[in-house]
Amino acid sequence: MRIVIYLGTFKKNHDGVARATYQLVDSLLTKGHKVLVASPLITPQRRKNLILFKFPAIPLFFYPEYKFGIPIMQYFNLILRFKPDIIHIATPDLIGMMTSLFGHIRKIPQVFAHHSDIIAVFRYYGLGFLEKGILWMYRTFYNHACATFVPTRKIQANLRKHGIHRVFLWSRGIDRKQFHPNLRSESLRKSWGAENRPVILYTGRLVWYKDLDVLAEVYLFFQDQKTNKPLFVLAGDGPIRKDIEKLMPKAVFLGYVEDLKLGKTFASSDLFLFPSTTETFGQVVQEALASGIPAIVSNIGGCQEIIEKSQAGMIVAAKDSQAFLRACKKLLEDKEFYQRCQFNGLKFAKNRSWSHINEELLKKYEKIIDFWHNERKKKM
Repeated sequence: MRIVIYLGTFKKNHDGVARATYQLVDSLLTKGHKVLVASPLITPQRRKNLILFKFPAIPLFFYPEYKFGIPIMQYFNLILRFKPDIIHIATPDLIGMMTSLFGHIRKIPQVFAHHSDIIAVFRYYGLGFLEKGILWMYRTFYNHACATFVPTRKIQANLRKHGIHRVFLWSRGIDRKQFHPNLRSESLRKSWGAENRPVILYTGRLVWYKDLDVLAEVYLFFQDQKTNKPLFVLAGDGPIRKDIEKLMPKAVFLGYVEDLKLGKTFASSDLFLFPSTTETFGQVVQEALASGIPAIVSNIGGCQEIIEKSQAGMIVAAKDSQAFLRACKKLLEDKEFYQRCQFNGLKFAKNRSWSHINEELLKKYEKIIDFWHNERKKKM
């Protein structure tokens, strides 16, 4: 099989979309398929049957870690020469939409992967008036695709509610070599200054729409605690880092953490606090559970489904910092409950291999391609 994949960033661990797509590409290549990956941001690599195409791009003025890709004819000519069996679009931006249109013109079956809750992000920044336009865009492009893949049933139901058809599940796996409790490092904890203190971890982009104001408020509540005060550790970077550092002056900011170091960071922590309400899934929550640390998430967005299935943490009212504080104290003070959540998380993670999950997606690709060609034959 020959697959074209377009996404906004193909830098490993840059965000959840990149991590999921990296694992998908790895699964496809391992099975002997040929893959063309196109993106404005790419980590160079050489692998058999893999072609990388990097777009010229300009940094986004409000978020320079991401870039706006400039569509060029060379890309579309490359698709023609590659002769794909299917096109997978992971980012519905300008190039993503142009790729979709090109696929329609050239009669190539295509699928979308819905990774980001753009509407929730726009609402967060007071741009809710754009919601109707975004939903129209989703309906127009998603409904013309053969399928739209989402990571959770809640997101599936939400898209269907807004008139989007052929929405199917593609869940997310866990790399058990990278995320495992055996990676816990006392020397790493010592470097943070956490030898005898519980560590509350946040990993992800440092942006306001991740509800980091809630994280900062929980931190401030704990500063009034005289004994056994937890240490807050933040792994990630973003445009509001300086603002968060001012709000949380005694927290440890690690910046962008890669690969095995990220696994050690998870395993060396004690609790994962993730208040975001804009997630379609929340891959970092799974990675926390696989590392042996319970998670606390909000009751809005895709993260809650992970905790509902795993019973490995707590779901609390979105944007309620007092509720998050109570959940932190419950898990840190109730050892029996903490250990039960920890056990449940590790049990849940054992059944989430990327190879199995991506094998299911590959079967769906094959069905889509067969159906597409059969339908074309009927029309001839």
